[in-house]
Amino acid sequence: MPLGVVQELTRILSAMQEQGVKCVWLSEENQQAIERACQPGPPQLPGQPAATAPTQAHQQTVGAPVPQVQTNQPAWRNNTTPPPSPVRQQTVSAAPPSSPAPPPAVPSINTGELAELASLKDLLSHCQTLLPAGARLVTPQGQPQARLIFVGDYPNADEAVAGQLLVGKAGTMLRKMGEAMGLHWQDGTPDTAAYATTILKYRPSSMPSEAELNGWLPVLQRELELVKPQAIVLLGGMAAGLMLGHPVFSAICGTVQKYRDWPALVIQNPAQIIRFESLPEQFNAERKRAWLALQQMMSLLGLSRPK
Repeated sequence: MPLGVVQELTRILSAMQEQGVKCVWLSEENQQAIERACQPGPPQLPGQPAATAPTQAHQQTVGAPVPQVQTNQPAWRNNTTPPPSPVRQQTVSAAPPSSPAPPPAVPSINTGELAELASLKDLLSHCQTLLPAGARLVTPQGQPQARLIFVGDYPNADEAVAGQLLVGKAGTMLRKMGEAMGLHWQDGTPDTAAYATTILKYRPSSMPSEAELNGWLPVLQRELELVKPQAIVLLGGMAAGLMLGHPVFSAICGTVQKYRDWPALVIQNPAQIIRFESLPEQFNAERKRAWLALQQMMSLLGLSRPK
């Protein structure tokens, strides 16, 4: 808009205000032009083409009624109660309905029913009825009255195929760890009995959610009550995080914490240690770190390595 037109339009509006006019309507183009004119900017260069002339402003004589030009937006912002802007109707095409997400594999567990299960055999039979569709029960291994219980998150692929824990590379590593501590998985006195279990009694098809793990936690708690261990070893960050309130795993790995009334040692899951097999130096360092932590549990329980 040429500077002269802006000045004339501003003079007209000022005169209207002095006559008591409280509201006047301008086109959106004229409103924007006035706002640009009030902002500092570079002067118009000689020979520069002028902008397209806006809608002609209506000059009125003093005392004559001032017609109001209706536009979408009010230009006189001193008015405290501007009329509402017209509602623009817009057709929005409805998005196609998405298929509902499958419900999480959270079992419907009655803690009263769990308390009535008086043996591990009954508990595992009950677990069979709680499995999600298509899942296979992977049974814990060890002696039913064990002094030390190892708790992992869920079975590895080899254990899922076999239907029992302590098989495959990771399961074999855990089994040998227990034997190196002087523990026995099948035979032996109660003082050296070991037991291995998992929070989920099956291998999930994808990374389990926290709701899924929490849903199976009452089963594990009843399992601990039936085994009656003196201490627990938590294998990995998932199991330790769930049972200890989600502390930082790197800060508690290798330390003895407490879960309910049991001392709980936190170590790396053998399934994670196995992943470093292609890096011998780191693989050996992780195994050594786990073994040093297990020696703390041996001292706590008064165990000695077999000769």
